[in-house]
Amino acid sequence: AGVFSPERAAYEYYNIQTNLHQGDLVINELMSNNKNIVADDSGKYEDWIELYNNTPFPISTNGLFITDTITNLLKWKLPNYIVDPDSYFIIWADEDGGQGDQHANFQLSNLGETLILVNSDSSIIDSISYFSQFDDISFGRIPNGTGSFSMLTPTFNSNNDFPNPINEEVNNCIHIYPNPFNNSLYIDCDNKLIKIRDVMGKLIYTFINVEYINTSNWKPGVYFLSLESQKESVKIIKIK
Repeated sequence: AGVFSPERAAYEYYNIQTNLHQGDLVINELMSNNKNIVADDSGKYEDWIELYNNTPFPISTNGLFITDTITNLLKWKLPNYIVDPDSYFIIWADEDGGQGDQHANFQLSNLGETLILVNSDSSIIDSISYFSQFDDISFGRIPNGTGSFSMLTPTFNSNNDFPNPINEEVNNCIHIYPNPFNNSLYIDCDNKLIKIRDVMGKLIYTFINVEYINTSNWKPGVYFLSLESQKESVKIIKIK
């Protein structure tokens, strides 16, 4: 027994783009200080880089390299993988190739550095320079795949457009306490629509003019509270 791809392989075929241009396959999001967001297959919270296919064609990563060292553009060769249109490819930047072919031979510096995606001839496909990052906050493109980089609610392996840019200074219009919290969360905010999502973007709570939330049935971890009227978000953490 076998499985064909595409299903009607005798009559259909894939057009795979191999000659990449700037903007075709992009560095879409990265996290250099992953404390609690998402773990790799070994259960470790490692640095990660997300690539995104902007084109209407599947893209092969064969012959592509990514590096954090300008003087060594061919530092790490990507595995041979097909990234479908509007799809993502995750690279674990943990310097541990023994875990699998998606684990790069370098880590991301939390102090900031430059990432470069290149062809085998060293021509640059995409590059991004980032600065020092907060714990459990990512740095990604908004709009997804094409926009400039901003601090984000992490959207590991998914579209960046759901969250709003992180704003750590929203205390002028909302007060959240305690933070971190256990089984109770108190919110002081005047007549604003507020939504709370988990780290994977799932909406778990929506309210207006609620001062107290019983969080005893929430799992420990990071959540993001969004003020819809101001397009801002703040990170909250449940510790037990």
